[in-house]
Amino acid sequence: YCTSIVVNDSRFSGKRGIITYWEIVLKNNYDYKKSFYIPIFIENEGILNNRISQIFDDFENINFSKSLNTEISLDIESLIEIAKNEIEKEAENIYIKYSSQWEDKINEKKLQFEKYFYDKERAIKQIPIDNIRESKLKSMLEEKSNNLIELTRKKNLVPEIEMKQIAYITFGV
Repeated sequence: YCTSIVVNDSRFSGKRGIITYWEIVLKNNYDYKKSFYIPIFIENEGILNNRISQIFDDFENINFSKSLNTEISLDIESLIEIAKNEIEKEAENIYIKYSSQWEDKINEKKLQFEKYFYDKERAIKQIPIDNIRESKLKSMLEEKSNNLIELTRKKNLVPEIEMKQIAYITFGV
């Protein structure tokens, strides 16, 4: 069983298929998380319809007339698989765009850290007492190493894709 909805939109009169809503999450398991919600409409024949997918970006402008729970005599699983292939392409595009932006931001932070530690090292080298100077240098090098390791780990974004909603759609007049 699948929720079946009739949408009154004469532009797509007679079209039938499934609308799936997907969440794509990019995260680095530290401090970055960005979510995207993307509708994918697959017609009964297994064809992606981007124009229809786009109208489901904004529910407020959709004229729903009925919602029923009915048994659909289609191979819903194969339509979902087609939608999954499409969302994976979309996720790859999103990943490429945002991971490069994130990498630029991390590289900028790395440069700031390097300047900070360079200045800190110069200041520590001014300490006249040998054992204090060496102790502070050792501590500063550990801190620098830990910060650089953390930045390197933060650079790696991981995409997650999950289908959140599915409905069978029939377009009427």
